[in-house]
Amino acid sequence: MRADAEKPGIFDAIAPVYGLFYGCQKRKYSRLLDEHAQALGLNEIDSAIDIGCGTGALCAALYTKGIAITGVEPAERMLRVGKSRHENSGIRFLRADALMTLPFPDKSFDAAFASHVAHGLSPQGRQVLYAEMRRLARRAVILYDYHATRAPHVALIEKLEGGDYFRFIRQAEAELRAIFPQVRVIRAGKRSSWYICDPG
Repeated sequence: MRADAEKPGIFDAIAPVYGLFYGCQKRKYSRLLDEHAQALGLNEIDSAIDIGCGTGALCAALYTKGIAITGVEPAERMLRVGKSRHENSGIRFLRADALMTLPFPDKSFDAAFASHVAHGLSPQGRQVLYAEMRRLARRAVILYDYHATRAPHVALIEKLEGGDYFRFIRQAEAELRAIFPQVRVIRAGKRSSWYICDPG
């Protein structure tokens, strides 16, 4: 779920729209997790944090895989959508900003996830996000985000939102390789990839 910690007000405003797509988003994430379970090392992940969790669709998909999941999100109305779902009663949701130190000790989780968050941040914001994910993860830092294959409608939406989409898709892999000891990139669709990073 797309969430941008630098502009939570935007996502508070459009949370009801995101809520309409919660079910299809959860199904999409469940399918992607099934398809790439081995590459993601899901059998080695017992606990995870989803940073910028939005309405909680990825959290819900991870939870159904038996993973203890914590979702953090700066936009309160996004969190309300996730919390309102009865199926998510076992998920811990917390309003928090990944661009500040999150309230968890180092290496608190097996994995740190962020889905369609990084491309909306400034280059400086991404560096903070990556560092925080690395701090929190014992086994893996996993981003699900855009790659360089552009779609006109996505490019238009991202331009209107004012994120850093165009720079991100050109240099995402290089940015990650400058921080993490190992990075694997797995195509997960026409426009998105899994970026699987070793936190070291």
